[in-house]
Amino acid sequence: TPVLIQQLKEGLQTRNFDAIHSAAHSLKSNIDTLDITTIKAVVRQIETLATEKKGMEELELLIPVLESTLLKVTQQFKAREIT
Repeated sequence: TPVLIQQLKEGLQTRNFDAIHSAAHSLKSNIDTLDITTIKAVVRQIETLATEKKGMEELELLIPVLESTLLKVTQQFKAREIT
C-alpha cells in the first residue's frame, strides 16, 4: 500500500491520469478487502476522475485524504499486532 500511495502522489505531481487510475484501482481492492468504509467512496472517486482524465484539482484534495486515512488504519493494525 505505501508503494501505491507513492504512485498516486507521483501521478499527481506529473499530472499522469493513467498512473493515478492504476494505483487507485489496485488500492480499491485492498480497501474493499479490509472493509475500510470511510474511504471506499474516496478511492472510487479518484479512480473515476482519473479514468475520465479530469478533475486534477479535486484529485489534489482527495489523494491526501486517502493517504492520511490509510496511514491511520495502518497504524491501528500495527498497534493490534503489538498487543
